[in-house]
Amino acid sequence: MKELNRKRAKAWDNAAKKDAMVYITSVKSSWTEKDFFDTGAEEAHKFAGEFLSRVGFNPAGKRMLDFGCGIGRMTRAFSEMFSEAYGVDFSEETIRKAGELNKHKPNLFFASNNGADLAIYEDEFFDFCFSYAMFQHIPDLDIIRSYVNEIARVLKPGGLFRLHFDCRKWGPEKLPIIHRSLFNLFLKTGLVDRFAAFYFRNRYRDDDEYSRKAYPGIWLSSGRLVRMLEQAGLEIIEISGKDTSWSWYSGKKNPVS
Repeated sequence: MKELNRKRAKAWDNAAKKDAMVYITSVKSSWTEKDFFDTGAEEAHKFAGEFLSRVGFNPAGKRMLDFGCGIGRMTRAFSEMFSEAYGVDFSEETIRKAGELNKHKPNLFFASNNGADLAIYEDEFFDFCFSYAMFQHIPDLDIIRSYVNEIARVLKPGGLFRLHFDCRKWGPEKLPIIHRSLFNLFLKTGLVDRFAAFYFRNRYRDDDEYSRKAYPGIWLSSGRLVRMLEQAGLEIIEISGKDTSWSWYSGKKNPVS
């Protein structure tokens, strides 16, 4: 795991040195600093702010974690919503740039972790944990499980989480009826899962060297993810985009009884 994390961190360090904004948000081939952070503010409201409003959570006086923060594209906006916003990423170069770009924000704190846990933070430290477009780039199930457990550890009892995953469903729904029975037969053999894993490892093969090394992750089914969250002591209160690449799992940490 240490060697895997070292290679992943190096890949993201190199990508950040080349063009951090483009590799973090690749919908454009170039960004101005203003446009980059403006989109972060829009998405922070859309992906987190609206959820917090729905559940009646007031971020004033609260502390949050942006997990996989990159150079702080959304973390900067969170610092306007919360009393304290923390961003963590395992790429030291990315965190260095985040600090430079956001040094005017006194309630915004960035740190790099080891790519496997959140040991840099105390137990029950955060009121809200958020992650977007991070888990989909982790190529090891044990690391994902470790991170889920760590989110549960650093959340205060009753604290909220909102996490994005790529859980697109590999199923027969779009196949002609005559082919569905054959698909289900392959599903039982495990071949579909193997194909999905191969696809996720190699879908960036034709991209540049930075994308090939930094982006690949693994496929994670909704069922497996639900079990992982529940086993960590996290209660799911909302799922949106289930079985798609835009799967959001939101909930709270159960208080210890």
